[in-house]
Amino acid sequence: MKFLILVLPVALAVHYEQPPCGADETKGQLQAASTRELCAPECTSSACPTDVPTGVTAKPECVLQDPTAGKKFCALACTSDKQCATGAACTKVALFMGVCTYPVNSTLPQAVASLDIELDRPISGWPAPLVSGVELELPAISDELLAALDSVEKTWTHGKNTRFEGLTMADAKVQMGAILGGAIPGQKMMTDTPNGTLPDDFDWRTQMGDKCPSIKEVRDQSNCGSCWAFGSVEAMTDRMCIHSQGAVQHRLSAQDPVSCCGLTCGNGCSGGIPAGAWNYFKGRGIVSGGPYGDHSKCYSYQLPECAHHTVDPKIANCTGEGATPKCRKTCEDSENWDSAKLHNTQGSVYNIAGEAALRQEIHDKGPVTGMFMVFADFLAYKSGVYAYTGQGGLLGGHAIEIVGWGTEATVPYWIVKNSWNDEWGDNGFFKIVRGTNALRKVRNGGIDSGLLNGGPVAGEVIIPKDQTQIII
Repeated sequence: MKFLILVLPVALAVHYEQPPCGADETKGQLQAASTRELCAPECTSSACPTDVPTGVTAKPECVLQDPTAGKKFCALACTSDKQCATGAACTKVALFMGVCTYPVNSTLPQAVASLDIELDRPISGWPAPLVSGVELELPAISDELLAALDSVEKTWTHGKNTRFEGLTMADAKVQMGAILGGAIPGQKMMTDTPNGTLPDDFDWRTQMGDKCPSIKEVRDQSNCGSCWAFGSVEAMTDRMCIHSQGAVQHRLSAQDPVSCCGLTCGNGCSGGIPAGAWNYFKGRGIVSGGPYGDHSKCYSYQLPECAHHTVDPKIANCTGEGATPKCRKTCEDSENWDSAKLHNTQGSVYNIAGEAALRQEIHDKGPVTGMFMVFADFLAYKSGVYAYTGQGGLLGGHAIEIVGWGTEATVPYWIVKNSWNDEWGDNGFFKIVRGTNALRKVRNGGIDSGLLNGGPVAGEVIIPKDQTQIII
């Protein structure tokens, strides 16, 4: 993508209006959309100007750069036309992300500039197309993909993962069961302003892993699009334990919301909504449950761990989408179903808006449920800080648990637990670049972006004492 600029010395009451531009702004066009233009203030040591036109909800971001002069520019980052001013539109520059632009009114001399990406520099795979048609019949991790990743400069290592050995892209898509969207009505939106000084690195595994082993536990969603339930009940389980300083170690069942929540959560193995699972926990409660075959708790996961084309007789092969097991409403450990329900009636459910607020939330209250768009190269992740390389298309939405953050070789990242068993990736976990600017929020699939997927989901987990006394 190319950005064409010319400074015009005309003053305006606010920034980012339709040209003519203010004295501290630059007039520009996207080369791929030569009929559109915008006014972009130069980025300085301070944040981008926040005096936006009336009705604008797009956020000013320092996302453009002149490659010749090295100057950087602010623009209104958007995902839809509704976020821009009247008469403006959201012109896409990467995947679903764009900048607000206006129709061109005149032809003027222009100079070339490009999108500002360092880790985020432009890659040929944007915008990433949805994997479809004959592509679905291709191997999930092909030799061609691995060869392409060999030649790409990146911040992570790749290789074959047994999780996807012998699978097609269609089989892999089954794992992406998060229905991405905005906040559920009634949820509380957190602010983007942190309340205190946070450490540079923070990981709940090292903070409370000894007292709360559930934080380190990696579960397996099998061949079911139930990631939305796993990412949710894992965060709920960990928050209960952290809140009680390790006293309440109640492993919530992923099968309960998958099979019993119904349409308010989604469609079981065919995909669901993390916020729905959190509301289910608050309103109807969730029973305890272990992994497949563990009958020591109320409702174990009903689908076996997945390995594909394996010679290991302990783990079955599984391809395609597993059917959603029916809600049984009887406990495997002889508990009464209704009595086994743990309700977060005194708690709440909300989205977290912004990278800074997300770090504050994790630090103060525990892990959260995150969602992001999975690209084909992610399947081959082994270690390091993942960021989309442009190799492979979009597979779908995936829900996970974010347990901390850090920085590696100047690259900021989130620490994330997946639900593809501990043989995938880095012992079941992965690091992914933090969205410290608009384009990184695309490069990481929108994992910390409320604009792209409604934002990470969490809640105040407060269990009445009469319930905790029963389950401890």
